[in-house]
Amino acid sequence: MATEILDGVDILDPQKKIVYVSGEALDFTFVPTRITLKGLRILDQMNTKQISEIDGIDKMIELISEQCSRENPNITVDWILDNTSVATIQKMAQDLAGVTSDEKMGETEKN
Repeated sequence: MATEILDGVDILDPQKKIVYVSGEALDFTFVPTRITLKGLRILDQMNTKQISEIDGIDKMIELISEQCSRENPNITVDWILDNTSVATIQKMAQDLAGVTSDEKMGETEKN
């Protein structure tokens, strides 16, 4: 049986991505596909006006809590609401959904 050489091994062992907010470590090193897809669906719903920006942010906060509580059970929806700004939430949501820095949460592409 032939041995395959894997390209892009950094995918298998990604660089640590830890964010510290109010003394708590939030781990974004590995984001499961399920969470990424949920985030993309929320962004799509916001971009197509199926949900309001406020409802989208609420859903993203729940998703951030779902991701972060996997490693740190202290990170609840209430904790996020009490300890982060909307700008921080938007950045974390973009990270979860795999959005590039050129795209923004709740904005459609302009050609």
